[in-house]
Amino acid sequence: MNNQTLKKISVRTVGCRLNQYETEKMAADLYPFGFIRAGNGEPADLYIINTCTVTHRADSTCRGMINKIARENPDASVVVAGCYVDGEPEMIAAINGVDAVIKNAEKVEIAKILPERLPKLFEGLTANNDCDTVADFNTYNRAWIKISDGCNQRCAFCILPTVRGPLINRPPEEIIAEINGFIENGFNEVVLTGVHIGHYRWREYEPVLRNMASLCELILDRTSLQKLRISSIEPQTVREKLL
Repeated sequence: MNNQTLKKISVRTVGCRLNQYETEKMAADLYPFGFIRAGNGEPADLYIINTCTVTHRADSTCRGMINKIARENPDASVVVAGCYVDGEPEMIAAINGVDAVIKNAEKVEIAKILPERLPKLFEGLTANNDCDTVADFNTYNRAWIKISDGCNQRCAFCILPTVRGPLINRPPEEIIAEINGFIENGFNEVVLTGVHIGHYRWREYEPVLRNMASLCELILDRTSLQKLRISSIEPQTVREKLL
């Protein structure tokens, strides 16, 4: 594919590190079609806005960003994804200039979904390979990695279990493989992220990973990572072994 056929993608994230990881994963899944990342202030052919809905202020920030991008880029395709979509899908789809909405559960299928929903944008484009992991984090000097999604607590004040569903932990083999990929791409520091990471466990692994501390030990044993960082964690899940 020559440079004249390359189309540019711009991704925006509102919210947490988990959202940031998923934004980069969606971008990586589209790179095989020949998309390249637009620079700061550079117009793009495709905009993906990964939204947050943890507070009313987050909702307002997302609406403002969606409207601004759609208004300033009338010839581009605008895709809105993430938690705010799961909370208000019809309202977001009705915003003038929004061409497609992607729910959280659909993010992993974005490379299949967008060519169907935006055929004009993908006309003449064929993915030359599959992307299993995030290759980079653009201009960041540390990488985030998703180890779990969802939450089972259902606190009265929190909408996240509604928009992200129940807790689902990620297989440790996938986590190790992705971290080793980050190391190969020059990252020395990785941040473990999810909605409720303190409840990580994987019983189908030998030895059984019973808690977050066991996962950290496995990562340090199976990779040459120099720095391992833990993102927000509920204090009641912190045990002596993790400390």
